[in-house]
Amino acid sequence: MNKNVNKYANKPVNQVRRTDYEVTDLSQIKAWLREGGYGVLATCHNGQPYATPVNYVYIEEDQALYFHGAQVGRTRANIALNPRVSFNVAAMGALVPGERISDFGVAYHSVTVFGTAEKLEDEAKRISVLLALMEKYFPEHRVGEDYRLPAPDELIRTAIYRISIEAWSAKQAENG
Repeated sequence: MNKNVNKYANKPVNQVRRTDYEVTDLSQIKAWLREGGYGVLATCHNGQPYATPVNYVYIEEDQALYFHGAQVGRTRANIALNPRVSFNVAAMGALVPGERISDFGVAYHSVTVFGTAEKLEDEAKRISVLLALMEKYFPEHRVGEDYRLPAPDELIRTAIYRISIEAWSAKQAENG
């Protein structure tokens, strides 16, 4: 086996390979998490990885990401069986041409979060997360004016998940 396989596979989960791309500025990392349009949630069960894009909200005071989904399905089942997850938020910048194929690239920034996911049960917290999601994605709309809070029978149909952030890594490539 290639010696690099073990070298990289056994590094800390949040250690980036290209340290020249690494971002450690916490204010920048938090801004990217707040501003990201969507993220990709990665779960795993019985060795089968599963990645799915989801809308989310980062709540800094909680050191957590939140997203909503169905009460049943693969995401729910995987989290119930193995709460360890990762979550990636990325933004693509300019395409960077070059003289050789190896010189071509794309500018980007990304944050990968590592943590534990759980389904929220507390009704008040679930509603506050839904309101935070509305504020993020529909800031021009106001509760009580443009939409109403969910009735209990409506709220029960939606699962709200919390990812407790245990570690993260962030990268930025300005020239691809």
